[in-house]
Amino acid sequence: MSHPTGVIPIRGRTAEEETMLQALLETTTAHGESFLNCSKFSVLSIVGPGGIGKTVLAQLAFHNKVVKRHFDIMAWVCVSTQFDLKKLTIKIIESASMKRPSDLREIISLGELRKILTAGMQGKRFLIVLDDVWEESTTAWRYLLTPLNCGKEGSKVVVTTRLEEIARMLETKVMIKLDGLEEEEYLELLKDSAFGVERTFLQPDMEQMCCDIARQLGGLPLAAVRIRDFLKDRFGRGNWPPAETSLVARDGDLMSVLGQSYQQLPEHLKQCYVSCALFPKNYCFDKNQLLRFWMALGLTPRNGSSSSYNLVDDLSSRSFFVDAWRKKNKFVIHAMMHELADHICDGEFFRLEEDADEEIEIPTKAHHVYVTADNFVRFSKVLRKRKILRSLVVDGRLSSHISNSEFMDSLREVLKDSSRLRLLMLSELPGNLPDAIVHLRHLRYLEFPDTGVNKLPKSFCRLYHRWRLNLKAGSKHLLLRNNMDQVIKLCALDPNLEDVYIPAPCPN
Repeated sequence: MSHPTGVIPIRGRTAEEETMLQALLETTTAHGESFLNCSKFSVLSIVGPGGIGKTVLAQLAFHNKVVKRHFDIMAWVCVSTQFDLKKLTIKIIESASMKRPSDLREIISLGELRKILTAGMQGKRFLIVLDDVWEESTTAWRYLLTPLNCGKEGSKVVVTTRLEEIARMLETKVMIKLDGLEEEEYLELLKDSAFGVERTFLQPDMEQMCCDIARQLGGLPLAAVRIRDFLKDRFGRGNWPPAETSLVARDGDLMSVLGQSYQQLPEHLKQCYVSCALFPKNYCFDKNQLLRFWMALGLTPRNGSSSSYNLVDDLSSRSFFVDAWRKKNKFVIHAMMHELADHICDGEFFRLEEDADEEIEIPTKAHHVYVTADNFVRFSKVLRKRKILRSLVVDGRLSSHISNSEFMDSLREVLKDSSRLRLLMLSELPGNLPDAIVHLRHLRYLEFPDTGVNKLPKSFCRLYHRWRLNLKAGSKHLLLRNNMDQVIKLCALDPNLEDVYIPAPCPN
């Protein structure tokens, strides 16, 4: 039952543990009509990304002395991605230490195994933990769990999973959604894991390094455990790794745990997830912005169907985003999942953030680039050489030592040499859009602030893709197809305009 990569110390989960214990010790089973048709047991689910501590929380409850006295039978089964009904039934029987024939593993009939399981559970209050579940088939779940309806009322099945959809499908009575630990709790966990409770030898510079590293790991408990070896054994006290060094890229075990979530994604969601590596850690998306971004990259159906709108929810339910409620309904990729996306994209999505080195080189395979406003000016000559750019995001504000004219000159020159751009996002535009934008014949998405923009270039009327161009000007979102003059006039007449859709000619 131990975690596959070692025991994760527990911190910051007091409320969740109390909720878990209260639910487990409840003796009534308030369960309505469901596909399981069960009246004797209820389901509790712990949902969250890999390495967040789902298994550890379940272990805490499972080994609690009060819980052990409460249940007659207890079983723990690691399910993982192989939902083999025969093997799982055998594992439950063996883990529960119930009476069984000596040749249990030689029994071929699943029906016979179910009879043994039913007989062992008859009239007993049981607790079964199914750890690391991926199976979403209602038929498979019904066949596995219906034999358990012979137990005593108040029995419980606990499921840990990364997929919220599984918890909903099982009509979970209590769902505990785990997110990264709060910063202070996580810092203590990191120091506990690396140096133990006695940490009197830690110097101020080492304390600061702990803080820097903790911020990079996004509150993921498994990462705190996995970095322990690097902090404690490999690097020593005076030679620690830089905080920005990717733990995901260095650690095979952590890569395996996080990568499993990625491997289970449908192909179209894999592309959507990896594309988020274009933006820095903790970048807050709203749903519409993400969808426009993916549409521009050609990752969604062209007809803008409802299935496209569900892409964000699909990734969120699979624990790729942190809990939206905590981020005020914004979607943020978890820090470690962001590192994994960085690793998987292998330079295709590249960022020039604030601390970019003067000698940095943009990878030859980089098709999508994020750059701060200052760095855009500093690296404009390098960007001009990247004639295969498909996306360019210029974020942040100009500092006082770079003039508006320098920025506009850089923008003009880069656009001249970036005719293949499909997406252009500018958070800084100290003037009107340059005429060079006429070169962007493939542009699908254009975003710029409306401050300082009093007119669009005449050539802008020629800027539309055969399918669509999605323009965000300040708070206005315009879907432009053909008649630019009509749209521009409409914008001028209605300052509160939100969305305009203009019919396009059918593609040849």
